[in-house]
Amino acid sequence: MRALITGANGFIGSHLAAFLIDQGFTVRCLVRQGSDLRWLKALDVQFVFGDIRNRETLTQAVTGVDYVFHLAAVIRAHDWQTYNETNHMGTKNLIEKCAEHNPQVKRFVYISSISAAGCSGAVKPLREEDECRPNNDYGKTKLLGEEVVRSFSHAIPSVIIRPPNVYGPREKEFYSIVSVIEKRIKPLFGNGEKQTTLCYVDDLVRGMFLAARSEKSIGETYYITDGSTYSYKEITDEIAKALGVSNFIVPLHHYALIPIVSLMQLYTRISHSASFLTLSRLDHLRKNYFLYSGEKAVRELGFRPTMSLCDGIRRSIVWYRENGMK
Repeated sequence: MRALITGANGFIGSHLAAFLIDQGFTVRCLVRQGSDLRWLKALDVQFVFGDIRNRETLTQAVTGVDYVFHLAAVIRAHDWQTYNETNHMGTKNLIEKCAEHNPQVKRFVYISSISAAGCSGAVKPLREEDECRPNNDYGKTKLLGEEVVRSFSHAIPSVIIRPPNVYGPREKEFYSIVSVIEKRIKPLFGNGEKQTTLCYVDDLVRGMFLAARSEKSIGETYYITDGSTYSYKEITDEIAKALGVSNFIVPLHHYALIPIVSLMQLYTRISHSASFLTLSRLDHLRKNYFLYSGEKAVRELGFRPTMSLCDGIRRSIVWYRENGMK
């Protein structure tokens, strides 16, 4: 079996590439010229250089593969156009090329986001059939990508995956939080009691694979989660415990974070980079819940999460300490 992964050099994509190789797949990775390939260098993969924003660079990538895992996306940008040309139009380019040059593809797996669905209520997790209400440009363009994939359902068998907040080795935002807590400073978003849904990266990748291979998944959408919900206080407490810094830790409350995040945003504007935390996102985390039900994946795909929060955090920290992160 042959699989194409877009965004293969990223956090989730590189884990997926290693998993598929272990399953006996021949893996082709679509990457842009100049991409950081450090997580793929040790893997037996084929590189195809192209860009989903440029249709003419995609023919070789999609031709002859059995499965397409589309992960490439812009997560942080300064304007709508940047989000839209990759998350929406890039998805359109890729699936159009599949329809033109590889209509026999067994499955097109689109990795969307919980941001496409929007925030949940405080008690009831969102389900796949609930109305989508994205509240930022990233979520809106990922939802547009979903709509493109569904519009090709007559030609290309597809499935949509909405991962929640994913953590594990190589994840930069989680590492940033770990680094702060290691200095005995605990960031609290609001009062720390707002809740979110998580998934360890290895579990997510396995869920994506099950969705790609199941006949029941064609035309469906799934949340892949670890089946639990966590407050930010629970998460940061667990990180502190794993780091061995539970005692004498200084809480950094929401209003203390505002000037720090403001400086981060100023720096990113000057350096033309993107910050993992912005004032709008900080406010978003303080006010909202992010709860999503993974019951459909359990019921229809036979998915079972294997990693507890405690073990997932500990494994991640061990990896960070052994490998570093930049």
